[in-house]
Amino acid sequence: FEKCFSEFKHLRSLKLMDDSEFEAFPERIEALKHLRYLYFGNNSKIKRLPKSIFKLQNLQALVTGQGLEELPKDVRYMISLRYLDLTTQQKRLPK
Repeated sequence: FEKCFSEFKHLRSLKLMDDSEFEAFPERIEALKHLRYLYFGNNSKIKRLPKSIFKLQNLQALVTGQGLEELPKDVRYMISLRYLDLTTQQKRLPK
């Protein structure tokens, strides 16, 4: 991921493959300001999203994996989000 932040600052789409070893997104994901599509739908290893993910104000689509335990409360700041495919173990979603 660190390579993505330094070399691909204008990255628009990021898809984690099914067999990726990533267990978490780094807090520095906010550096990908132009990211519009984030997919990790088949990755059950990622349990939480960093709070900084909601600083991606250009993000239009977010597809989460089945291992997600909790969605941070700041989802309301994702003003460009048009598509959300959410699978979570939470009993209630944040307001």
